[in-house]
Amino acid sequence: MDEPSLYTQKRSAALTAALLCTMFLAGIALVGGPASAQGTTNDPPYVHAGPQKEPCAVYQDCILTGYASDPNGDAIESYMWDLDGDTSEYESVDPAEANQTFVFQKVGTYIATLFAVDEHGAIGDDDYEITVVDANEPPDVTPCDNKIVHAQEWVEFTAMVTDSDGLAKYEWDFDGNGVYDYISTDTPNTWYRYGNKGDFKAAIRVTDKNVIPGITIKTINVTVFPANLPPDADAGPDMTVRAGMDIIIPGSAIDPDGLIILYQWDTNSDGIFDEDSTVNGNLHMTFGSPDLYTLQLKVKDNGQLACYDSDWVNITVQPANRAPTISTTAALKSQANEVVDFDATGNDPDGDPVEFTWDFNGDGKVDWTGSNSGKATWVYGKPGTYIARLSAKDPYTASANATVKVTIDPEPGTTILGMKVGEKDKGPLTILLILGLIIGLVAGIGCGFVAGRKTMRASMIKQLREVEKLEKEEESAFRASTLEGAPVQTPAPPTQPLAPPGMGAVQQAPPPHFEDDMAGSGGFR
Repeated sequence: MDEPSLYTQKRSAALTAALLCTMFLAGIALVGGPASAQGTTNDPPYVHAGPQKEPCAVYQDCILTGYASDPNGDAIESYMWDLDGDTSEYESVDPAEANQTFVFQKVGTYIATLFAVDEHGAIGDDDYEITVVDANEPPDVTPCDNKIVHAQEWVEFTAMVTDSDGLAKYEWDFDGNGVYDYISTDTPNTWYRYGNKGDFKAAIRVTDKNVIPGITIKTINVTVFPANLPPDADAGPDMTVRAGMDIIIPGSAIDPDGLIILYQWDTNSDGIFDEDSTVNGNLHMTFGSPDLYTLQLKVKDNGQLACYDSDWVNITVQPANRAPTISTTAALKSQANEVVDFDATGNDPDGDPVEFTWDFNGDGKVDWTGSNSGKATWVYGKPGTYIARLSAKDPYTASANATVKVTIDPEPGTTILGMKVGEKDKGPLTILLILGLIIGLVAGIGCGFVAGRKTMRASMIKQLREVEKLEKEEESAFRASTLEGAPVQTPAPPTQPLAPPGMGAVQQAPPPHFEDDMAGSGGFR
């Protein structure tokens, strides 16, 4: 049999002779059996070798095990191992320890014999079979990186493991106390949560399926900070907008045990955060072309070991918005305190709903709002001319505007300059006004179309001034006669009615007849 060990200890023939000599001097008879010091028979030691629990591998330590006891109570003086059947040379001699370590150089099956010698030279022996196999390469294990986490936070532990013999068992000791908290035959990946802060050395142990199991142990460092609850990010609701519009995406976040110190936006899904703010999560955006865009909001809290959270929002961008169109009446006429009907219609080319508003008196305030059409009613309390303003807006604030001129006459029965609307004027004012208008008209006709316009205007202005002058003179004369008790002197009318230049004399009108109600009692005289 080949040499079984690189560290074999040889026992020479001289050693054997010395042992025999020692036995002889001790009074041991080789023929007829050994005797004790008292002359009684000396039984050899009882020896038990092995058994082998696992095969040994070449070029690796192989431990030979055994023990011995003496039936006579004698001390065991020496233990010897023989691995090749040649008892003239023992591979190991030890005076105190039966268990010995050997390194085998070849694969094979060996018979290992253990000899035990008591203090009187009696020898006992036992043997067992040892199997030596090829050396096994242990699993190749690459654990995850060192961890920095929070207490009460679930942490994932992973490892990459390979072995040509197959893998039998994965174990994790998370806190480094020697007790493996996780054992699996399926996967090295698992989760764990530390209850308190501290520094820990987590170990993974992997065993392969070789006859001589290969075992690899690797460790990582775990730093656990006090508990920090993560923030909650909210990127806002999904939105549908128009290309070219300026919009605000209302991002926000809350932190249950701290503050949000950073908001970041990835606006084009490339993993790069283009916009950041330490104030709030609002994002101003303008999308140039129609498409579906997904934006990510990421927030960070102020924990000693910061926590992060993300949320996503979808923005549907439609083609650019077009303003609505509206149609309404250009001008309206009515009387004070009567209902005025406004009729307006509108259309949005994009199919969006349209909101109509009316400002009936032009004061800048919205008086009426409608969603289906611009049809509305309004009552003006005073006569006059008003500019009503109509506006139509779509949901994206694009608008169309229009105006309507509204003429409001006094309602019937209204008194103006001593005369009720709808009655004939009995005083000189109306007569002179009509006279002036007739004269102006005649002047316009006589002087031709072009010159007549200017002449008519000048004539009318002059006639109005004459009327004003006559009224003042009449009032002064009336007041004077009232104060002095003298009859009222009515000024004589012009000897010749005024006429526009170049028109010649106009037939003289009869003298006007004046009636006055000075007391306002309705009785004219």
